[in-house]
Amino acid sequence: KGKGRGKKSNQEVSEEDKAALGRFLDTLRGSRRLMLISTPSRDATLFIQQTEENKRHQCELAVRKITVVTSVGEGSDATLTLRHQQLGSPLSDQSEQVLDSRLIPLLRSELGLSTSDLFSMTVTDHDIQPKRVFEAPPSSSTLFEYIDNFSSRYAEKEKERKSLPVCSKDTQDPRAENSLLRFMSKRRLLLISAPSDDDYSFQQQISALSGQECSLGMRHFAMLKLTGNGEKASGTVELLPINGRSQSEVEPLSRDMVNNLREQLKISKDYFSLVVVGKDGDVKAWFPSPLWSLDNIYDLVDSMELRVQEAKLQKRLGISCPETGGGRGGGSEEGRYPGYDEEEAEKMYM
Repeated sequence: KGKGRGKKSNQEVSEEDKAALGRFLDTLRGSRRLMLISTPSRDATLFIQQTEENKRHQCELAVRKITVVTSVGEGSDATLTLRHQQLGSPLSDQSEQVLDSRLIPLLRSELGLSTSDLFSMTVTDHDIQPKRVFEAPPSSSTLFEYIDNFSSRYAEKEKERKSLPVCSKDTQDPRAENSLLRFMSKRRLLLISAPSDDDYSFQQQISALSGQECSLGMRHFAMLKLTGNGEKASGTVELLPINGRSQSEVEPLSRDMVNNLREQLKISKDYFSLVVVGKDGDVKAWFPSPLWSLDNIYDLVDSMELRVQEAKLQKRLGISCPETGGGRGGGSEEGRYPGYDEEEAEKMYM
């Protein structure tokens, strides 16, 4: 008899928790989108990376009406907090609410997250229905493209296009913006940033880039290596040959320029990052770990309208990478391309 009462009590608690979950989700449904993050601890590397990304893109998250709910830890020590991303108030002014931790297993089950000992996150539309689960922090461009493909975003994006931009670049440090001016319209940037030049991921990426100079140069890339931080920040910029045959030019970057570039592009100084920047100065892709193959970057760049025009001109002039060079594409004998004026070609691509 006693056991029967115990089972009934557990059933009542379970139904009560389900009802509480339903009430909570109803407060968001139809008006907010939910980003649910689960992490084993607050000092887990993937969680720290995602938290920093959220801080950098607080305005963009607020525009998309994102509410961030974070589940930390396991069992009786687990905590659940909520923060609404809102326009017009700094992140520090947005209070974090503590939720009932009994909702954690129900939320995780409802939205299909991984077990509590692993990092995982998902973002829902206004319907708060389970969608894609990320097992690692996505790049900001990937995340926002994913959210912007929600059907409810179409009308919002149309309104945003007809009004002044809310998340304006004009608020950024003008000194940082000047760091990009010399490259604007002339070069795409491949930035490799790490806490130090002996960082393991940094060394892996440098190794993977060996032999890619021609393929990157043909796509008008300059390669920037940023290491250290604060007073110890340093870096170099390598201007890769855009004609497939010249030698690269390597220049040092000042400490201030390295710090300003990171500030301008919202690159963390504490973690490895591989960032692709277009000729318009906007970030096109961000990778939190090294790429052994650059095919994804080449596919991304080659799909851009400006790059299509560049490739047509290069083909017309018979310009390609030598067959012995790394990366995609064959080339002319010894990589020589008569009649190609590098400066004139660069002007045509601006």
